[in-house]
Amino acid sequence: SFTKLEYLAIDVCENRRIRFLGDIAEEYVDETTYVMPTERSSPNMLQHLKTVSICGLRGTLGAEAENETVQQIHEKCHNVFKFIQFLLENSPVLERLTISCSENASKLTNKTFEVLFTLSSSLFALPRASPNALVIIQDK
Repeated sequence: SFTKLEYLAIDVCENRRIRFLGDIAEEYVDETTYVMPTERSSPNMLQHLKTVSICGLRGTLGAEAENETVQQIHEKCHNVFKFIQFLLENSPVLERLTISCSENASKLTNKTFEVLFTLSSSLFALPRASPNALVIIQDK
């Protein structure tokens, strides 16, 4: 069990053979109760979590997404968004949640900026267990 977890780093891999963060969130997060099914005996598993770093969202927001609508890209991000929501709602001492793209801002397209803007607007509006939690979206 990870009841003393203070730092969580997630690197979203672009290799399609490896499960994406969205798949992980869909498999493990029980959205009706916001506890992980395997951790029901430890409802306070995020009690000490202070820092979360999610890196490499390029696979969702990269060049291959240029042929999709902003709505389609948001649908692809749904499980990632729910996972982030889970972390924010259940981490009472969270100080910082950072989401990083794997590209420099100068390489991002207008559509990617639009997606990041709407994603960030949604994330900033989410309720948080920690009144001090910052959500930061940054480029590489």
